[in-house]
Amino acid sequence: MFVFIPSKTKGKKVMEIELTRRGSDVLAEISGVIKGNVDSEKFKKAIDECGEITRLEIIIKESFSITSTIIGYLNKKSAIKKVRVLLSIRDKRLYDLLDELNLLESFNVTLIQ
Repeated sequence: MFVFIPSKTKGKKVMEIELTRRGSDVLAEISGVIKGNVDSEKFKKAIDECGEITRLEIIIKESFSITSTIIGYLNKKSAIKKVRVLLSIRDKRLYDLLDELNLLESFNVTLIQ
């Protein structure tokens, strides 16, 4: 399964999501800046449309931020739905934010090149 979902945001690179599904595992590659409710809802909808999953690997290529809606959604997936969340990010500022929120362990966060 492959899904490409662009977001419409003026002035900044739009958020785009590419999803790949292998069995009950989903890989979500996000490029552009994650910003606002529109991006949050598109992210949630894309993941929910994958159906039942046991592992969600997310690669955030460019964004320096993440919305509280997405954080809450991932928390729910991890704690209630028992989905293993793996979050790989390239921006040190986002990594530091997730560290301040004590989410590095919960989301298995890694800083990538």
